[in-house]
Amino acid sequence: MKGIISKRCFKTISVIVILCLLMYMSINWMMLNEQETVMISWQSLAHMLPSAGLVITGLSCIVIAGLNNRVRPEWLFLIIYIVLETMYLTVIPLSSTPDETEHWLRAYGISQGDFVPETNDEGEGGSYVPSNITYMWNRSGSRIRDMRDNLMMEASQDRAFLTYSNTALYSPLTYAPQTIGISLARLICNKPYLWAYAGRLTNMLTVGLIIFAAIRIAPAGKNIIATLTLLPINMYESASLSGGAFTYAVTVMLISYVLWLRYKKQGEMTRKEKLFLYLLLLFTASCKIVYVPFALMAFAVPPDKLGDRKKYRFHIFCAAIMILTASLGWMSISRRYLIEYKPGVDSIAQMKFVLMHPINYVQTIINTVMYSGEWIIKTFFAASLGYFNVGTNLLMMTVSAANLIYVCVTDRLVIRSTEKEEDNKQILLFMLLASSVISALLVFTSEYVQWTPYQDKSVDGLQGRYFLPVLLPMLILIKEKIFVYAKDGSGTKKVEEVYGDEKGMMYPGMLICFVNLMTIITLFVSYI
Repeated sequence: MKGIISKRCFKTISVIVILCLLMYMSINWMMLNEQETVMISWQSLAHMLPSAGLVITGLSCIVIAGLNNRVRPEWLFLIIYIVLETMYLTVIPLSSTPDETEHWLRAYGISQGDFVPETNDEGEGGSYVPSNITYMWNRSGSRIRDMRDNLMMEASQDRAFLTYSNTALYSPLTYAPQTIGISLARLICNKPYLWAYAGRLTNMLTVGLIIFAAIRIAPAGKNIIATLTLLPINMYESASLSGGAFTYAVTVMLISYVLWLRYKKQGEMTRKEKLFLYLLLLFTASCKIVYVPFALMAFAVPPDKLGDRKKYRFHIFCAAIMILTASLGWMSISRRYLIEYKPGVDSIAQMKFVLMHPINYVQTIINTVMYSGEWIIKTFFAASLGYFNVGTNLLMMTVSAANLIYVCVTDRLVIRSTEKEEDNKQILLFMLLASSVISALLVFTSEYVQWTPYQDKSVDGLQGRYFLPVLLPMLILIKEKIFVYAKDGSGTKKVEEVYGDEKGMMYPGMLICFVNLMTIITLFVSYI
């Protein structure tokens, strides 16, 4: 026992020493690359390093406790998430994340009843809001001190029509958490900045609680879900008014819920469970059109969980009608806000080109992967934040990538199976593959139609964060194909009764905390 404890302590101390060295190297990188961040100096770093040291120590203790099963995976995730997200909220000024001004105006408009935005003479969607509601929100120029100086500013009685056509395209359900926070804050005070931070806070908490529940019910892949969610790019998005993180959380919850229904739910679904499935499908079909294919997961629910074959066909029919109504219905409304911002872009002509020349479009996607693949991977691991004016170093991206690969390799995704399920398993594999591939294609197509000049040979505007919801089902698909059925010595399949590994998050957890803290420090010295 003493040998085990000594060995464990030695490993822990070694990891902490390595993290300290990595932090020293990262700080020196920031000092040598002042042009990529703003106002970097040891004096500015000194304001944050003491508190960062305390947070590292506290989170390390929490992660070590998690190793000994004193903290379950979902609780370990939630504690780390809340602590780190609080720091992200503190160091990221309003409007410093991509299109946050437009997300803010859209969420505020919904809070005052503008579910379907009005349009001006140019066809741009927008709302009548207090004229000073975005005062001092300078795109790519906001600073923490600006927030402090304007925090107590009250909303003007004068109202102006401000446009947000790029976010008017999104369904009001995409901004449900932000709208709730803004609406509650408006009942308490008349200060726009506090309204915005309330929207940020409810968005952050909602995402965290949804992922907490997803990890709790997931029969496997708990550590993968936690690690994906705690990637700096996702944490950065969750601390803003963007609807991207909420959309990601809903898709993760839908996948976890379907897996739970397949492998852990006993007997027929109750009315509440069916209602919850329909609610997830509604949000999935409504939030962002490119992720609607994830609603295909409804077809992976085993027929016996919905009742007999007749009930199964009825529920599938109802789900299909709801999905089509929600997605196509909002698409028909939002098309009026589709405006070409870049020269040479013609959305209608581009869409016709894609449909009439699919082979050429496939070649365009291949060209994009070849020429922009490195950029997509780098931005997936938070290479460039803000309006691409806040750079993180290569070391941090490498640590994040290696950590994710390690968790995916070591996390056990052996799911309980039975002989009855063997004939039924292909439907799950197919739905996981179909939802991932179609969603990825829709991401490419949406950027090609909206942001790329007509018949260009590659897709413009792609970022790694767009593929966050796509990655989880792909990982589950790969792991399931490898591990869901084991073979005995004679080569025949046997039943497995093993669930996802709930251990092994000590060192990955410490690396997650370290990478996020270095990202927070980078943001802090950029926005101070």
